[in-house]
Amino acid sequence: DLLEAINIQKQAPISFWDALIIRSAQRLGCTCLWTEDLNNGQDYGGILVKSPFWLPGTHVMVKVIDDEHLPTENVEVCWDN
Repeated sequence: DLLEAINIQKQAPISFWDALIIRSAQRLGCTCLWTEDLNNGQDYGGILVKSPFWLPGTHVMVKVIDDEHLPTENVEVCWDN
């Protein structure tokens, strides 16, 4: 699995640790990975990345301004260019 993670890292401009998470998801048979650390909508070898802060059906991402509040209370909307 480590060698496969290295191959994923070489194919995509991501860190080794992100590649290792993707490889683990592949081994577990996952098709979707929820993370804010990778590009929303990107496909990495059959693993579709989804951001928990992306508003469905839009190109808008919700950015939490204050960690102590839920996104519905204190957010900033960022447009994806």
